[in-house]
Amino acid sequence: MLLVVACAQPAVQPAAQPVVEEKVVEKVVVQCWDGSTAASLEDCPAKQEEKIVAKEIVAPVKEASGTLAQKLLAQARSYSAHSYELEDRIVLVSNNKARHLFKKVIFVDRKPVTDVYVNLGDQTAIAYCDLEHEAQILGNAFTWDKSECKHFIDNSTALPFGNWVMTGPLDYLADFADATPSLIENSSQMITILGAPKNVQPSLHYDAQGKSVILRIDQRKQVPIQIEIGGQLPIGFKEVFFDVIPLYGKQENIADLLDYTPVSQDWVKTIQS
Repeated sequence: MLLVVACAQPAVQPAAQPVVEEKVVEKVVVQCWDGSTAASLEDCPAKQEEKIVAKEIVAPVKEASGTLAQKLLAQARSYSAHSYELEDRIVLVSNNKARHLFKKVIFVDRKPVTDVYVNLGDQTAIAYCDLEHEAQILGNAFTWDKSECKHFIDNSTALPFGNWVMTGPLDYLADFADATPSLIENSSQMITILGAPKNVQPSLHYDAQGKSVILRIDQRKQVPIQIEIGGQLPIGFKEVFFDVIPLYGKQENIADLLDYTPVSQDWVKTIQS
């Protein structure tokens, strides 16, 4: 704060003389942080740094808790494709495409289905009863006579798009990327998901629309492996893979499996013979 002190001599105004203009001399005085005064800020005593230190203690905690989900999401999105396993299917995802590979032949509107291909851009969902996938599912138990798919080779069926949009591990991270956790559990915990033991660390707790939400992060894959929403059964992902997935005894590139490939007629002829 600047204190301005004005020093002046009383003006003398004889009746026979013109009015003398008042001359003011200004002296600038600076009030320092500790209440003392000086001719300039440079002359003030050194300022103590207690307040700055307090800010430095608080800021890193806020940044770490607020950006942890964002960092995990950015790391997961650095891969071109990923997959996650549910109780009845494996879901493959890359860019705006997804594929549901069922673990057994299901029936939709009384029609057998092994796979559903979803295009998020076009908002379409197309089902197939894939003879080759059926053979992979059944292994040595597969026979042509008992095949559910042999009458639907390369036959597609349009399904309601909204029924096939899934929320996967990366989607949950995206939902909470900008939220600050109410609690971060950094201890390692062992949980069981679909019969498989998993180590989770950390666990991110959130308050969302009056409900508690916990994202339990897989220790190895660093994405949510179990989601707990207050009052609901936990949502679990048995396994998560990035870019490459072991599928029916082979290592497959996930991105190569997201478009339907017609059944090889040579393969069909071999089965029929």
